[in-house]
Formats: sequence, structure tokens, C-alpha cells
Amino acid sequence: MLKEVRVNRFLQTRGITENHRGYPNDREIRIFGGDTETVNGQPDTLQLCYQGQPEIWKVDEKTIFPTLTKWLEGHARGHGVNLCFFHNLNFDIRVLFRDSLQEIYDKYNDIPLEKNGWKIRIMFGKVNKVDLHKGKLKVRLIDSAAFCPPGGKSLRAALKIYGVDANKMEPPKDLGEKPLTKEGYAYALNDAVVEEK
Repeated sequence: MLKEVRVNRFLQTRGITENHRGYPNDREIRIFGGDTETVNGQPDTLQLCYQGQPEIWKVDEKTIFPTLTKWLEGHARGHGVNLCFFHNLNFDIRVLFRDSLQEIYDKYNDIPLEKNGWKIRIMFGKVNKVDLHKGKLKVRLIDSAAFCPPGGKSLRAALKIYGVDANKMEPPKDLGEKPLTKEGYAYALNDAVVEEK
């Protein structure tokens, strides 16, 4: 049985408070949605979304990564957590880093690259991810499909399973075969918006 309990001076003067160190609060987290479209295996468009405001760019294998990083530099937080979700990132990695495919294929699953002043670490596994780092800016591209239960790997199925109030549009009939039309651009932008949610 304890007869005497000693409380140190710090606890006597300050009491016990909740410790928030190491865990970001909502103001320190930025969530983005992203997607790519290809034509016959070549990068065609890049779509990114933040706070429901999607943007789309016509790209090729030389311009896709600089377009991505320029947009991230304007939207990501220098301090805090920056997550950009891509559904089926395994596909998008090969589009975003099309000009580095040989370097990717020469490695196994943990692939370091450097491009345009960015340090990149591509990791293939149960959760595919790409860490981008430049100065104080850190962004993680992450595969949202990894968080879906079996049978829910499509973006449409994932939205239904998790009860997300968003509608995924039907893909154009010639998606991946011909450059996007006006309807195709609407579809591509919708994917980025839905991915952010």
C-alpha cells in the first residue's frame, strides 16, 4: 500500500495536458486528388484537384513530371502533411515517370530517383507510393486502391463501399486510344475531383 506519493514540480505547476507533438492537426494536412490519362501508352493529360477545384494539362513524357511538381509547389504545405491520392497508382507511376522507365525496371521495389531538384522514392508493394522531397516540401503520392476491400478495387466500387457522395462518370468509349474530347476532359477532371474526396 502506498503511503506517500510524490508529484514532481512540473506536474504541480502545469498539470497534465494533452500532448499533440508529432501528430498533425487538420490545418497541417493537405489532401489532393490526381489522375493521368494516356493515348496508346503515352502520357496525354494530368489532372490534379485541391478543395474541389480540378485542373487539367495536356502533357507528354517530358512535361508531365515538371507540371506535377510545379502544381504541388503552389499548393502543398512547406510544413505539414501533403498526400496526393491516385487510384491505381501502379499505372500512374509508369505514366508520371515515363522517361525513367528503364531506371524503374532496373530496380526491384524501392526505387530512388532525382529529377529537377526533387528527390524521389518509388515504392511498389501492398500500398504503392511515391515520396517527393525538395527542400522543406514533402509530398506523398499514394494509391487509394490499396485501402479498398477485395471486390472494390475500381474507383466506382470504392466510392460506393465507403459511402462517398460523388459520382464517377462513365469513361469515353475511345479512352486510351484517342486524345480526349470535350466529354473526355469532363471525365478526366471528374476523376481527379472524386479521388480527392
